Amino acid sequence: MYNLGNGLFFHIVVTATGTTKRIVTDEHLAGIRRPYYLTDLYDVNATVDQWYSLSVNQAGKNSSECGFWLGSGPDCSSVQPYGPLYPNASIFECPFSQFEGSRGTNPGVYIERNKMVTFMGSVHEWTLYGLGSSHHALTIQPHHFQIISVESDNYDYRQYYEVGQWRDTLPPVASAVRVRFRVAQFTGENAVNCHFLRHQDLGMMDSYLVLSFADFQALTEAPTSYPTETPDDDLIGPLGFFWVIIVAAGVVFGGLGLAAYVTFFSSST
Repeated sequence: MYNLGNGLFFHIVVTATGTTKRIVTDEHLAGIRRPYYLTDLYDVNATVDQWYSLSVNQAGKNSSECGFWLGSGPDCSSVQPYGPLYPNASIFECPFSQFEGSRGTNPGVYIERNKMVTFMGSVHEWTLYGLGSSHHALTIQPHHFQIISVESDNYDYRQYYEVGQWRDTLPPVASAVRVRFRVAQFTGENAVNCHFLRHQDLGMMDSYLVLSFADFQALTEAPTSYPTETPDDDLIGPLGFFWVIIVAAGVVFGGLGLAAYVTFFSSST
């Protein structure tokens, strides 16, 4: 019974009409047309354009500060308890920090901090390093991601997720959770954060930058897996073939002319 005010009430009654639970199988889901950003990426042969990682380890943070921090970078496997490094801001491959605010859209700001700069439509594989009992619910805005593999140290993660499933938020209670997703078709700064709002507001957040493919090409070599304009690798082509004929004819007639000259000179002497 709920009081809506002004003397108005409503009452909800839920009753069961059957005891048989329908089991949903892959065959039931096979006919569903997924949007491009939810295409199955579980295939071990799937082409991945970029890799990244996160660590939720809160050790090493200044205890005098009220807040949380997040480690993010190309490779957080070197951070304890999986590697030898204690969480700190100077780890080049996985710097820890409390989010200082929007970085804007200048790629240089991200690159100098070793943060992710990517392009629309690219396929990403991220590894989320958890701590077993640390239930920080990570989200990679604004994407759904597919769970590819899980490494777990005797922790029952299956009450939260299974390999192959899609999530938009995930507590990496297992040792390491590997996920894949396709970057959405719009540019700008995107957030990655703990979805506990208090943790997010107190610094457990970071960001990465999405560029158009043309802008990304200007920074790095073009990823071979992304659909680009077909390169003109036909070195001859229609006009080129014409010039090849001209040059070849010149060589032939030049050679004949030289031979005739040599013959004439020899006979005259």
